[in-house]
Amino acid sequence: MLHIALPLHVYALTGSTLATGGVVAANVGASLLVGAVAGVYVDRWDRRRTLVVGNLALAAIVAPLALVTTADRVWIVYVVAFCQAVAVQFVHRPRQPCCRDSFPGSCSPPRTGSMRLNNNLARLVGPVLGGFAASLGIEAVAGFDLASFVVAALLVAAIGGSHRADRVEERHVGAELADGLRLIRATGVVAVLIGLLFVTSIGEGVMGALFAPFVVDALDGGAQELGWTMTAQAIGGIAYVIAGLLAAVLLRRHATSVARGAPQVGAVP
Repeated sequence: MLHIALPLHVYALTGSTLATGGVVAANVGASLLVGAVAGVYVDRWDRRRTLVVGNLALAAIVAPLALVTTADRVWIVYVVAFCQAVAVQFVHRPRQPCCRDSFPGSCSPPRTGSMRLNNNLARLVGPVLGGFAASLGIEAVAGFDLASFVVAALLVAAIGGSHRADRVEERHVGAELADGLRLIRATGVVAVLIGLLFVTSIGEGVMGALFAPFVVDALDGGAQELGWTMTAQAIGGIAYVIAGLLAAVLLRRHATSVARGAPQVGAVP
């Protein structure tokens, strides 16, 4: 919802594509500064508690958006976008491990595909709700989003058991970050994938900054039109995940023949 409402609201107040791009920059900047460190700390904390606290923090963070009713208060959007992106780093990291701890076998291809399908279904509904909320005003956006985070915290709180990562030793954060960087440098596949993500993220940043102005000015649309346009992107994602689920089923049925014909990782042709 925020990905739809915030850029559109900033552009409506300022009429500036540069100001709209500031929302995207705040999100990306927070990810760059905190992403790797968040992964280290999540491995130190109880994952269920981290998810509960993280979602409650997100609820508190988005509340000030209701105050952004004039152009001179747009700076609040940048602060909220940055803080929200920081909190998201601590919410996204423990989700799949927490699910794996709660449901044995949840990392199997069908279960992993089901989680991705669920994420894309949320991407299908979220933009439509975001467009609807944005048409009602920024106060409605803040209210809807705050409620969604509170519900998420309550759902996660209902999960029982301990979800702390198994750790042989706890080292300094800097030492663990350095180990991760050395692993990336030593593993060609991982380095290439990170480089690919870097390049594609630049393109997504350009689209994120200019999408709202494009829909408003070139297509003569508004919040709801922007929401439906972004929903079309999620439909493609759902088709991609369904194909992945089918591939996982085929892989399970023909795992022996696939393994026999597949080259070993790192093998020289």
